[in-house]
Amino acid sequence: MDRVPLKEVITIARKHIDVAGLQSYRRPTHPDPERRGTLFQLLAQIIISQRATLDNEIRAAESLFKEYPHPADIRTASVENIAEKIRPAGLQRSKAMSPRAVTEAWGEAPDDVESVVTIMDDVRAREYLMQLPRVGKKTADCMLELGLGRTVLPIETNIRQLADVLGYRHTRLNDTELQIFLQSQLEQTNEACAEAHALLLGLGQRLCGSRNACEECPLCIERYI
Repeated sequence: MDRVPLKEVITIARKHIDVAGLQSYRRPTHPDPERRGTLFQLLAQIIISQRATLDNEIRAAESLFKEYPHPADIRTASVENIAEKIRPAGLQRSKAMSPRAVTEAWGEAPDDVESVVTIMDDVRAREYLMQLPRVGKKTADCMLELGLGRTVLPIETNIRQLADVLGYRHTRLNDTELQIFLQSQLEQTNEACAEAHALLLGLGQRLCGSRNACEECPLCIERYI
């Protein structure tokens, strides 16, 4: 496939990909006041979401936060109890260890980390978040985008695979270079990055993953058939 303009990809994807999944995350910037949560809750749900369907991820996160809404609550809970709460998301035993590890570095108050990174620029905030256990660049970028409303497009595995198919990595861009390139093609707002994140992730997960379902892909159909 020739390199496809990102704006064209976004326009086509809007017709076929449901971006409602992003609204499942409790976070400080959620448009629905009843769904607003803390940066820690966002991080916990990102951890829970790994290898889980959206429905199971939501069930597990809601069960966890109902019983343990703050870092201090999780810090004092047993791994067994945490695992039971997040059972719907699968891999509960290994996932239960991660929120516990994060709480040790989070601080005593529920908003210790949140209050610090809020006043930092993107680079410093990302570096600070990546000092937390189990937080790599992708997770930190998701927290910047979803939790702090920053103009950041996280590069996830499915987005990287899609970028290869679309010809965006013809010069072997690494993830940071790919992120800079993709963001340069977007309007410089959090809303634009969040929408692109959801749409590209949706395309990558459903159609441009290991099975490469080109005959079902709306992008291939509208552009080439």
